[in-house]
Amino acid sequence: MKLGAWGCSLTNPSDAYADATKNWVVANYPQYNVSYINQAIGGHWPWSNLVRLNASLLASSKDFILCDIRPTNIGREMQAAEAILRRIFTTNPTARIITPIFPSSVDMVTIAPLDDTAIAANALAAYYGVVLIDYRQAVIDLITAGHAVTEYLSDGVHPTTTGKALCSSLVEAYISDYPGWAFGPENHSTLPSRLYDNGYYETTPIRLTGMQYTSRTGTWADVGPVTSSSEVGATITFTANCKSFGLYNSTGIPATMYADIKVDDGEWQLSQVVDHNGTNYIFSAGLHTITIRVIADNPIQIDEFWAI
Repeated sequence: MKLGAWGCSLTNPSDAYADATKNWVVANYPQYNVSYINQAIGGHWPWSNLVRLNASLLASSKDFILCDIRPTNIGREMQAAEAILRRIFTTNPTARIITPIFPSSVDMVTIAPLDDTAIAANALAAYYGVVLIDYRQAVIDLITAGHAVTEYLSDGVHPTTTGKALCSSLVEAYISDYPGWAFGPENHSTLPSRLYDNGYYETTPIRLTGMQYTSRTGTWADVGPVTSSSEVGATITFTANCKSFGLYNSTGIPATMYADIKVDDGEWQLSQVVDHNGTNYIFSAGLHTITIRVIADNPIQIDEFWAI
């Protein structure tokens, strides 16, 4: 049995629901040789997860794939989320993708309503036949019965140990009752019409090292394939066939990078976020030169230039 996982910090930690579910499968299905890969990383949303998908999760087909789709907007992130689902099902039409619906709280007393992006993400999952595990409703029911939000949420978003155990138990209950055991797996070889993109995001993402730049000005420090600069006004240009891009910094320092960006001969877009989740500046698809300019108090480190 092949298991996989992708997403952010809700799916990544070794004590989160995904790893706990894997351990449960190993313990309860000894007749299977279980393989497992978890490519989830805290702070990585669908655009980043799409860039990393080809090298990690699609290395081999999976039977069950656990994830948190969790887009941060209904534009670029939803397009990326849809592309991930389509690429997984195109690679392995019989895979079963499972995602919990996670609760959140603003006041740590009540569970917050789902916002428009979460509602759209759940609708996208249902549209593609992704299994939605309503962990959120289970928590609401327990709170209604007299339990406290703090039993299940540690900070308004992330589950406590108790919350993680509850979430994994719901996923495990689904797997133990999986109809595929008796009737065979589902077949997603025929996918529905796209909702958010024309298929462009389903192409193989571009990953260039920091040293695979087209040109640069100012002072840059190079360590192997990584380049960095803190000189205000220093620029670096990459060339790629794309309509969106981001910069990967493996150290996470700074946690969020800001810079001025310019595409081709367009106007400078000032003080833009340029991290691994992609920039919010979207342009038409095609071959582009993308220039990043260092601004005051915002050093730039580029391990990889990512583009789709």
